[in-house]
Amino acid sequence: MEDYEKELALQAKESIVETMFFEHSMSIANIADALSKAQAVMAPAVMNKTAAVKYRDKNTGQYIDKSYKYADLQSVWDSIRSPLTGNGLAVVQFPSVRGTGEGQEVTVVTRLVHSSGEFFGCTVTLTGFDRKVQTSGSLMTYGRRYGISCLTGVVSEEDDDGDAGMKSDAGMSRKSVPETKKVTPPPPKKSPKKKEDPPPPPEPAATRWAGTPMNDTERGRLGLLSCAKIQHLGDEIIKKSIPKEAWLEWLLATYGYETIYKIEDDVYNGVLATVETTPEQIINFKVAPDESGSKK
Repeated sequence: MEDYEKELALQAKESIVETMFFEHSMSIANIADALSKAQAVMAPAVMNKTAAVKYRDKNTGQYIDKSYKYADLQSVWDSIRSPLTGNGLAVVQFPSVRGTGEGQEVTVVTRLVHSSGEFFGCTVTLTGFDRKVQTSGSLMTYGRRYGISCLTGVVSEEDDDGDAGMKSDAGMSRKSVPETKKVTPPPPKKSPKKKEDPPPPPEPAATRWAGTPMNDTERGRLGLLSCAKIQHLGDEIIKKSIPKEAWLEWLLATYGYETIYKIEDDVYNGVLATVETTPEQIINFKVAPDESGSKK
C-alpha cells in the first residue's frame, strides 16, 4: 500500500499483517501426533518485553499512554525448542523482501517439519514504510514470531517480574527492553528528610507515538481499525487516485485523525463511504483560510 503517512515513513515502526496463508502435506497423521505430544509439555512463553502505545479515548478525545507485555522471538523459542526436538519436529523459515513504492514488503514462510517428511506451513506478509535494512530486520523478526506461534500453538503468560521493566520503560515509543528481576535492596540508612525532586516532564506526544506493529487483537482492544480494514481503505484511496496531501488534510479537518492508523472503528463506514462514493469531495478539499490568510 502506498505510504500516505509521513510520520510513519520517518519512524519506520508501523507494519501491517497483510496476509497469512496455511498449508500442509498430503498426510498429517504423524506430525499431528508428534505436535500433540509436544504441546502437552510445552510451557507458555514468558512475556519478557514491554512496549508502550498511545491511543485516543473515545469519551474524552484525549490521548492516553498504555503499556503492555509480550514474548519476544527468543522467549518463544525457549518455550518450544525442547518439546519440538524431543518429538522429531523442527522449524525452518524463509524470509524475502520486495520493494513497494517508497516502502517494502517482507514475507516470511514458516514450516513445521516432522522426521516422517510431513509438514505444516504458513506464510506471513508484512508492509514497512521505508526501505531501511533495520526495518527489514524488524519485520522479519515480527513475521518469524507470528509464524512460529501460529504453527506450534505456543501461548504467553504474565511475567511476575514485569513491573521492573515497565518502570524503566515509562514514556517510550514502540521500543522494547528486557524485563529485569526484582531485587530487594537493603533498608536505607536513616538520614534527614530531603525535598523530593519533581517528576521529569512527560515526553512529547510525537516521541511517545511512533506507531506499533499491532495485531488485530491489540487494535481491537484500543478501538482502532483492524489490519484488513486499513488495507481495504488504503486500496480504495489508491484506486480513486486521491492525492496524499488532500487525503491527510480532509481526514484531519473532518475527523481529527492525523493518520489512517489512528482511525477508530466506529467511524470507518463513514470514511469508507466518502472515499468510495464521493472521492472528489476529498480530492477538491481545501482548508478554509482565516482572516490573516493562513489555514485554520
